[in-house]
Amino acid sequence: MKRLAIIPALTLALVVAIWGIGHSKRSSQYSAMWRTPIVFYGRVLDEKELPVKGAKVAYTANTIDFTLTFEGHVKREVYSNAQGRFEISGLRSRGMGFEVSHSDYYASGKNRTGVSYAGDRDPNIPDTPDKAWVFRMYKERNPAQLVNSSSGGHGEMDGTPLSIKLGKYGRLNGNGVWSKPQPWDGKPFDWEVRLSIPNGAIMECTDEVTFDAPTENYKPDFKITMSKEDKNWKTDLSRSFYIKSGNVFGRVDVFLSVYHDLYLAVHYTINPDGSTNLESGHGCLIVTP
Repeated sequence: MKRLAIIPALTLALVVAIWGIGHSKRSSQYSAMWRTPIVFYGRVLDEKELPVKGAKVAYTANTIDFTLTFEGHVKREVYSNAQGRFEISGLRSRGMGFEVSHSDYYASGKNRTGVSYAGDRDPNIPDTPDKAWVFRMYKERNPAQLVNSSSGGHGEMDGTPLSIKLGKYGRLNGNGVWSKPQPWDGKPFDWEVRLSIPNGAIMECTDEVTFDAPTENYKPDFKITMSKEDKNWKTDLSRSFYIKSGNVFGRVDVFLSVYHDLYLAVHYTINPDGSTNLESGHGCLIVTP
């Protein structure tokens, strides 16, 4: 009986030893992730590629001590110098989140807001000045009192107009047609949606940032066409447009879907006083996705 008991005991010891090796390896990897020293360089530039001095970079990170037993959280800030440059160091963490701001500028909505130093490590860590990430800001001009709101609705894909109200300032009409078989076989189909502003005009917005609506080159409508042969065929799209509706200018961001029927979701920004100025102030900036 004693001899038979030796086998389970040896087996248990072997399992414990193997687990210990694996656990030690995992702990070492975990420790390395947490103990990674963060060195981060950035540069803040305006729309003219000029440096922005005094931009605040507020950053946060979770930390843990060398014993891997005490976890903490830090929230700090640094400021860009006369060359628009800043550095973050003296911190150990798996990653960091940050936000760049300035009282006289708008921050681009396309600025990055975090970096990872761990398993999902960012491949372009800016750990030297020459690798500094650029953060874009736009100088505040003359903010206006704008109207901002959202709307949406469903319609048919048989050419029947779907009308989305833009407050009291007009409407966005969508006319959709498709070749989708009924019942649908799951294969791509041809479709087209025509967008228009009754008693107005429309123009696609491709500018990264909107401060002013154009005064020329508007058209009566804008057609979005998708062929079933398109390699990037899809049923959902997002587009941005400048609009003239009556005597007012604005911008409309449209999400459309033709998966089940014609669906339009709209966010609009309009200057009710007839000016082309679409700068909203309050730290907000209209950025084209």
